[in-house]
Amino acid sequence: MESITKLKIKSLSNLRNSPLMYFNLFVIIIIFLITYFYTDAFYNTTSSLNLEKEFKNNDVITVIGKIYKIEDKENTVALYIKHSHTKYYDNISNLNFIVYEKKNNDLNTSNILYSIGNTISVTGEISYFLTDRNPGNFNQYHYYKTKKIDAAIFPEKIQIQNYHKNLFLNTLNSFRNSSLKNIDSFLSSRNSGLLKGIILGDKSNIEDNTKDLYKINGISHILAISGLHLSFIGLGLYGFLRKFSKSFLLCGSISIIFMLTYIAIIGLSISSLRALSMFIFHIIGDITGRKVHTCTSITTSIVILLLWQPLSLLNSSFYLSYGAVITIIYLIPLFSKITNLFRNNIPNILLTTYRSLITCFLIQILMLPIVLSIFYTYSLTSFLLNLIIIPLMPLLLLFGILGIVFSFYIPIVSKLFFFICNILLNLFNILCKLNLKLPFSQIVSGKPNIIQIVIFILLMMASLLLFQKIKKLDMEENLITKAQISNLKNMKRKNLIFFFYGLIIAFLGIFIISFPFSKYTKELRITFLDVDQGDCIVINTPTHHTFLIDGGSSGVKNVGKYRIEPFLLSKGINEIDYVFLTHGDIDHLNGIEEFLSQKDNQIKIKNIVLAPELFHDKNLEKISYLGRKKKIPILEMDCLDNILDKEVSITSVYPNKETDTNVKIGNESSLVLYLKYKDFDGLFTGDIGKEVEPNVVSELKKEYPKNNLDILKLAHHGSKNSSSKEFLMVTKPSYSIVSAGIDNMYGHPSKETINRVKLINSKIFSTIENGAITIETNGKNIKISTHLK
Repeated sequence: MESITKLKIKSLSNLRNSPLMYFNLFVIIIIFLITYFYTDAFYNTTSSLNLEKEFKNNDVITVIGKIYKIEDKENTVALYIKHSHTKYYDNISNLNFIVYEKKNNDLNTSNILYSIGNTISVTGEISYFLTDRNPGNFNQYHYYKTKKIDAAIFPEKIQIQNYHKNLFLNTLNSFRNSSLKNIDSFLSSRNSGLLKGIILGDKSNIEDNTKDLYKINGISHILAISGLHLSFIGLGLYGFLRKFSKSFLLCGSISIIFMLTYIAIIGLSISSLRALSMFIFHIIGDITGRKVHTCTSITTSIVILLLWQPLSLLNSSFYLSYGAVITIIYLIPLFSKITNLFRNNIPNILLTTYRSLITCFLIQILMLPIVLSIFYTYSLTSFLLNLIIIPLMPLLLLFGILGIVFSFYIPIVSKLFFFICNILLNLFNILCKLNLKLPFSQIVSGKPNIIQIVIFILLMMASLLLFQKIKKLDMEENLITKAQISNLKNMKRKNLIFFFYGLIIAFLGIFIISFPFSKYTKELRITFLDVDQGDCIVINTPTHHTFLIDGGSSGVKNVGKYRIEPFLLSKGINEIDYVFLTHGDIDHLNGIEEFLSQKDNQIKIKNIVLAPELFHDKNLEKISYLGRKKKIPILEMDCLDNILDKEVSITSVYPNKETDTNVKIGNESSLVLYLKYKDFDGLFTGDIGKEVEPNVVSELKKEYPKNNLDILKLAHHGSKNSSSKEFLMVTKPSYSIVSAGIDNMYGHPSKETINRVKLINSKIFSTIENGAITIETNGKNIKISTHLK
């Protein structure tokens, strides 16, 4: 107990003697407040505002700027240009752009070898980055703004105006590109993409299936250059050099120069800057003989990062990187008594494994608020994977780097190193697939709210206090008196009480942070997702079932992966009870086809509902085939068939396989669904046109003679050939919803349709202006909220 007290006093003394740390904390708080309250000021500089004012999306623009980074991707070359200004507009300057030049494009100067430092003139279409259009979606706008990039340009013409080169950066870039090609020549395509991401930070060639596999298993952190990687490399090199020289200055200088060069090759990121700054502090401490306090090095690295880019506070990498290092350095030692509690009952040979298991598990649990806020899911068994993979990472990095170096000089030796890398990466793949077969390997919790996070922190603090009461038992029972044995037994009993109470409280915290509260709504919730040009409607019932009406887009690639799935996961939804597909157009079903085509998918579909087979086209037949292949029941819904969920009913009111046999397959044969919940009702019309609207009205009046609808999904994205005046006068919706894409080529919604809707005093909501639109009702009162305010 005395040694522990001394350690605490010494630690507190170090903190009191760290004025730099307190200054750093003060600066961090100031930057945080400024960034939080004045985010728009960082986003919208005068030049960026003038840019958006003068040029709309897809307008042709000419900019002149200097290349500061070049990325050679599979089909394009990405040129990053800075200090850019636009021709003819003096008030638009000092901007940064990404120029995506297609390879082998005869319309421009694709054969010119660009160099970092060149000044180029680019003429092409400007493309602004999108904000997140739905809850849970990736915010492209925030991401690129944190990297100080204002827009992308897809060029028609590129001219080099100044051939000045940055010799150092071009040499490094040439080395990087040659290294990437060498890796390709020695490894399989899957493992090549992985190794390029792990060692050189190039994730563009990592296969989507592999990314998803690593993400689901909770080890996606190894796919990018992280602080862990850099720590292995930097400290490994420093330790290796110290074996041959006693000079801290020489070994430290060489290690720092190597790290700076390596980061120049892979690119500066949040995690690399954090690792580099902490590594330099470590080296400075060794050189000066004065240890720099860890708190000081962490807070200083945060200050450097935020002064360089304040918007890093909006980047998930910031919280993952610093959250991980703070957890490992500060929180794990606080829980260290757990690792000591049963050590007397564990053979020494297993003690290290035991402690490693506990440590990996604790890191995973303590990082839950951050992980769930970003990914919405976690794997309870991923700590077992990390226990194996993390110790193997130094080997993978070592052999990968040696393989790259020797590939330039002695390829036959390089082949051996890359062969070992292949074995390790294949092992990782096998372990991931095995882990998926374990129970609790995939848990969908959704995005926790602030109340869940606060309660989790409080419960973990309470658990910590109980664990801190556990006392270390070092006495041998055969060397102590009977009285001491009695005291020892009491101490053991108290230790177990503190341990089990602490464990119960900790598991309560885990339960609260991971419980999908957003999934369990007491009201009916209908969300019209923004899938650009397409339809996707998510319905959550008061009995906690999920229905999906359509799920596709012609304007977003991989809409299932990037728009639909993230929304569902953020709400804690990983099962859809019924998927209704109104018809076979790709903008209504290609997202669902994605789910059915993927082998390891986080979204499970229990039933698929289609119109009668008479109205199926090739796309619906394919969906039926894929569904049956996955053993998903395919249900056909004829007119007036319904699906009941206690007080919620969904009924087909069109088409009728007996009376609508002459209807053309496609838009006009769309499944039209009527939803009823207490006094609330709504109509979902697919892509029907005005020619068949009387058929819908006829069935609707016959079975549901209410004077007006509460909500109407305007047919065919608000096309002028749908939602006729007669149809609207009969249905009289209180709210009309349009699902369409920004600047879509069809001009949806049409002005004629909007005017007709306004004539009946129906309030219009559109995914174009509002993003996702959510309707909540208790069956009487209606509340409508939009993602974009």
